[in-house]
Amino acid sequence: MSAAAAENIRLLLIDDHTLFRESLARLLQSEPGFEVVANCSSLVEAARIVKSREIDMVLLDLDLGTENGADLLDDLQTIGFEGKVILVTAGVNDRDVLGMIRKGIAGIFMKHNPPSLLMQGIRDAMKGAVLFEQDLLRRALEVSEPANSERRHTELTTREKLVLSLVLKA
Repeated sequence: MSAAAAENIRLLLIDDHTLFRESLARLLQSEPGFEVVANCSSLVEAARIVKSREIDMVLLDLDLGTENGADLLDDLQTIGFEGKVILVTAGVNDRDVLGMIRKGIAGIFMKHNPPSLLMQGIRDAMKGAVLFEQDLLRRALEVSEPANSERRHTELTTREKLVLSLVLKA
């Protein structure tokens, strides 16, 4: 393998829409610094690929038809996957965002955004940055607060503190 190829970010794309998945694969593959190792539409196939191939980052859709992409996050931890995960989705439930952050996602990218932002987000996430729209995080924090007037004060996890500090720096 050449030195240039060794520096490529190795990607796994998971989305149930073949046209979107294959189009994104072609787009990313045409961009210097990216290598699309595989793409698939199911969580079983994704887990098999992660176990057998070197993957730096998973681009994961949440709504996979009959499957929920977030279910893969636990499997990745069990497998010992050390790469990054960015959710690439058309929509996400605000109540689920903090739970996915706790499971270690590197960001959430909304499909209505331009591809150039995704490519930059992938590069930034590989350097340790997080990819979250501030409005999405604000809404997630609002829905996570207790509804009653006596709010419980709980300590944020290390991951939550990291994400919030990086968002505030943006």
